Amino acid sequence: MDDITLGKFSYNNGGDIYLAPSDNMEYGLETSSYVHELFHADLSYTSNIGLLMHLIEIENQLEQNDLQYKIELSKKMSDLYEATRFIQEVYANSMELLWIEEYCGSNIKQYVYEGKTEEYKQYLAVSEHIWKNEEKTIDERKEQINKFCVSVLNIDILSEQFWEILNDNDKRLLEMKDVLKNRMDFIFNRQKIISDSKLLEKSDLINLSKIRFKHISGKLEEGFSYIERCVNLEKFNMTKSLLENIKIFDFSEIEISKAKRLDLSCNAICLIKDVYINKEGRIEIGLIQHFDENGLYKFIDMKDIEIKKSLENKKYVIMLNNDFSFNKKKTIQQKIGEKVIFVLFKKVKEFKKCLQDISEFEEVYLGNISDESTNNFFTVLYFRTRSCDDVIYMFPTLNIIANNIFEELDMKRIVKYPGKGTAFYNIFSAFNNWAEILKTVKETISFVINNKGNILHNINPSSRLISKIKIDVANNILKIGGENELYFHSIFPTTKTEGQPFWILMEFEDGENKGNIKCDNIGTDKTKLGVNCFDQKNIAERYIRKISKHDSELKKYKVVGLDDIFWKGLKKCLQVQKIGMIWRMRDSGGIYFDNLEEFEATKYKLYKESF
Repeated sequence: MDDITLGKFSYNNGGDIYLAPSDNMEYGLETSSYVHELFHADLSYTSNIGLLMHLIEIENQLEQNDLQYKIELSKKMSDLYEATRFIQEVYANSMELLWIEEYCGSNIKQYVYEGKTEEYKQYLAVSEHIWKNEEKTIDERKEQINKFCVSVLNIDILSEQFWEILNDNDKRLLEMKDVLKNRMDFIFNRQKIISDSKLLEKSDLINLSKIRFKHISGKLEEGFSYIERCVNLEKFNMTKSLLENIKIFDFSEIEISKAKRLDLSCNAICLIKDVYINKEGRIEIGLIQHFDENGLYKFIDMKDIEIKKSLENKKYVIMLNNDFSFNKKKTIQQKIGEKVIFVLFKKVKEFKKCLQDISEFEEVYLGNISDESTNNFFTVLYFRTRSCDDVIYMFPTLNIIANNIFEELDMKRIVKYPGKGTAFYNIFSAFNNWAEILKTVKETISFVINNKGNILHNINPSSRLISKIKIDVANNILKIGGENELYFHSIFPTTKTEGQPFWILMEFEDGENKGNIKCDNIGTDKTKLGVNCFDQKNIAERYIRKISKHDSELKKYKVVGLDDIFWKGLKKCLQVQKIGMIWRMRDSGGIYFDNLEEFEATKYKLYKESF
């Protein structure tokens, strides 16, 4: 495990946390890696040098023109990061072990400690006399380690002496390391904090930014003012806030090699712009191909025409959300032909905003590959709009983050899971084939978790994530069904589908539309069979309440909207089976349409008049 990065905290974007899903799942270290990186973030927000590093990072982002200034800021940042790394690891490793002891017991804590590398054991040796001391409570030990590590980094960053060191490019790293090591040795050897340790006030940070930086002071004042006005600090949850910065997919954390041409044996393909390949420089546009049998990523530099030709035999393509036009539902610049597009999100905030914005105006099918019974720490979310089956939005994340999103957006009731009916697969109806769906889900998941896609071995991370999907496919792949069974299931109305303008009655079971429609015989001889429809939802609801009193089976039927999406599929079926439509109005038995074209004209006329 010496060469494996399980997680990483950086000061980018206010504090990014990366967790490597595949390696963490393989070694069973998901939770401890997650806790470890959160403690890194915690120390960065509660210490003077940590706050300064956040300021430097923001200042660097604000500067747009002065390249030399940006280089100087980056050098300062790099040296401070290296100088503080030792005490950061002392803190994160110690607090991680105490967290494990609290929730898993002393034996597991010892087991995790023994599995640490020699480098990490060196960090733990500094605080060993604290975290090992079980005569004190876990809270007492956590508090002591926190006070000591914060005290190391709570150096007086307002002093001229500190800035003399920080502005010395030649000696900065060495001197800063010496200063922090001396503080750490004093604190941990004498078991007391340094008297000059004091966390800066807001006013101190603002004054510091005015003196030492060009841009950030105004932003700080705005930020603090916003917090005072809009943030309830008593209810503010730092952990939940930090979760917003966690990502489990990032090309910068993946080893990508160059290739001269597209290999037809590759699986998932990502269309990408502005990517850095192994720190060799930015690439304008090309394809990243993933060979999930070997866990390899390869990049091919390509032009638009070459891209379209190379993708001719591919059913789908992956692209990052910043390369996708959400209004037009297609790529921003590149022509790729008729393909299913998986729009891949890396950041929580971007995915959440997209889901919220789209669901405000359109009905969505939302799915989570992992429910609570799977005990998967990581997961992948997929969703698409009801009206468009060839654009699928995809977000690899943690289950805890997924649940936070569902709760915040009030979407818990619409989320579908594998193993609980077939509604989850409405998202993938464009593939319209069980085997193709399994192949596609396996490939896209292997791509985002950087894993070999050997789904035959249950211990494989990809296999664990899609375990329920494999069972669903096995149960359904041999069933005799129509050619377009999956497609038709995906267009069934839900309880959220609005009538355009008609409403119909359909059977539901466990919250899932079974596809059965309430029909009746009408006419003097009762020989005309038709689908009951209503131009007002409340009339439909009264009708089903009335007739279900005499037939308990009808209580399973719910009122759903007959929208254009379902009508197009339903119309073809009715024409084949010679079934008409019955327009039931308030005071009549109903108007029968055996001519569906005539009904359709009436439908569109009423819908237009409703606006």
